[in-house]
Amino acid sequence: MYHQVLGASSEAGRFDTWVLEGALRRQLRHLKAQGYQTITFRDLGRPAEPGRRSIILTFDDGYENNYTALFPLLQEFGFTAVVFMVTRLRSNTWAVEQGEPEQRLMTAAQAREMFAHGVEFGGHTRTHVNFDLVSPEVARAEIAGCRADLADWLGEPPVSFAYPYGAVSARLKQLVREAGFEYGVATKSGPPRLGQDRYEVRRLAISYRTGMGGFRLKASGHYHGPLHGLGHVLWRPAGE
Repeated sequence: MYHQVLGASSEAGRFDTWVLEGALRRQLRHLKAQGYQTITFRDLGRPAEPGRRSIILTFDDGYENNYTALFPLLQEFGFTAVVFMVTRLRSNTWAVEQGEPEQRLMTAAQAREMFAHGVEFGGHTRTHVNFDLVSPEVARAEIAGCRADLADWLGEPPVSFAYPYGAVSARLKQLVREAGFEYGVATKSGPPRLGQDRYEVRRLAISYRTGMGGFRLKASGHYHGPLHGLGHVLWRPAGE
């Protein structure tokens, strides 16, 4: 789970929701060297390529820097990703209210270009609403409306949805299912193995604090297993 991809001279935010472009390049280089193939949620319904390890790279919110910085890196390494898009805002107004620097979100045209090159787009509501603070009617409209927006942008409806702020419940999972999504993606909650709950898929957060040791562990598939404690030992700031 990623969010923003920033250059070295960019203004960093208060929260752990960004990685430096150089750090991401090192992470992608590691995945390439280890023989990983990047897949999307649509690919989960297709036969896996024999002898290859698969990983899904997800990016929340749909920042414009996903187009300007992430997209060239994906093309450089022959990778793909899933971008969970907020569809009715042009910048991260929800984060600015919490003291974050303002950052532009992608346009429909930019999303279409990435989509044409194999990047999957999923829903993330229309306005990055906090489901803990709104009625079921508002939640339903945000979820279904976002799916309709993306279908209009891209010519086909999305299959995956990410809950803003990781706010997930049985009621919300049902709303996501009713809207037509096949997967609901959480943050720290949900079963440790993919496929155990398609509407509460657990992810592993990658931020500027994630050093290469920590990244290798999270990408290994053993992070929630007996080696979990090594994450604290292997942590290093991203610049080291």
